[in-house]
Amino acid sequence: MQKKRNKKRTRIFILIALISSLAVILALLYQANKVGAHSKSIQFLESARQDFAGENYANAIKHIEKSIEYNPNNEDAYLLAAKSYFLMGNPRIAVKYYYYYLSKNPRNSEAKRELGNAFLSMGEQDLALIQYKAAVGLNSSNFLALNSAGRMHTLRENHRESLKYYNRSLNILFNEPAAEGFGTSSYFLGDYKNSIPILSKLYESGRISPFSFWKLALSYTWEGQPNKAIEMAEKELKDKPDNNYNNYKYYLYHIFGTAYLQKWELNNSIYFLNLAIENLPDSASHDKVLWQYELGMAYLLNNDNKNAIKQFKSSLSVTPMVSAARALKLAYELSGNMEDANKVIENGLSIGFMSPPLLGKVYMDHALYDKAEEQFLLSISMKPDYYLPYEQLGVLYLKLGNISLSRQYFEKSLNLNPQSEISMSYINT
Repeated sequence: MQKKRNKKRTRIFILIALISSLAVILALLYQANKVGAHSKSIQFLESARQDFAGENYANAIKHIEKSIEYNPNNEDAYLLAAKSYFLMGNPRIAVKYYYYYLSKNPRNSEAKRELGNAFLSMGEQDLALIQYKAAVGLNSSNFLALNSAGRMHTLRENHRESLKYYNRSLNILFNEPAAEGFGTSSYFLGDYKNSIPILSKLYESGRISPFSFWKLALSYTWEGQPNKAIEMAEKELKDKPDNNYNNYKYYLYHIFGTAYLQKWELNNSIYFLNLAIENLPDSASHDKVLWQYELGMAYLLNNDNKNAIKQFKSSLSVTPMVSAARALKLAYELSGNMEDANKVIENGLSIGFMSPPLLGKVYMDHALYDKAEEQFLLSISMKPDYYLPYEQLGVLYLKLGNISLSRQYFEKSLNLNPQSEISMSYINT
């Protein structure tokens, strides 16, 4: 009986040992399979990276899918998938992969910025800005994220806010996107004293875009140095026939047109503004409204009321603007057409502080001195540090025989802008 019990006990021990051995073997096999799967996942991911570097994003996706199949927790594979789908033009799919990656790596600033780019390409500006700000919050030295946030505010025409981000980016590292953003935002705010130095730095280095070159030349024009703007545009047309500005000649024509308008050389201004509008592509049609207004003002100053009316009406048919409406009304009045003048409704967008001096000049040329003075003073109230209305008041009071007051305004103009060619010519006579 005892022998039977011992044999039974022995068989149980053997069975337990066999089960234990089998468990160990299975565990080892599982671990080996896991290591093998992990190794294959890394291999496929490396192949995907090579495809990505070669811009073969579709093939990269195939290898990424294999990598994830062997290791569903391979976070780097999800990030590379997000990048690949974005560059393939599938931002919605990219967003899903970015979200998965960021759920595991919530403090990756650069991934946040890239997610913002995906949202932006989908037209989701609010969501893009949230991600850009989050990226900056995670890493205040991420100048790419700072630039992206600045660009978002520029798109929304919130230029004062965009300047804050561009300035922070430039304090980390001088980089072209931030420099161009800072310069163009300064331009849109009428701060030419800040737009000129930084855009000039890019121009002198030969690393300026046609758009920023255009804004630099216009900054010189509105800052009272139209000859400098003309010189720059001539150089681009003559000295560098093969550069990329020739694809954007409408910018150069517009530079000539506005510079000559500032110099009151009206026939030249009319010629080049017409050229600019004729060459303007459909993709830049938003500029046409303002350029037609400027051309209308050139015609109006040149006593060509018929063509002035045509340009103002064309401009107003697209975008209502207070300045264009007032100019249209004045053109009708000067033509003796009071019926149509009384129909003009003065409402819409404001062009800003640069418009009243032009309208004031028309009034002054027609000896409507009270109305001219009103426009020049309006411009000063809008932007007290803009030299042009002071210059024009100097001319106005000179016409009225008030030499002392005229000189005071010319001196104010030169204090604000020592480079003003017209003020210097008057003060030295």
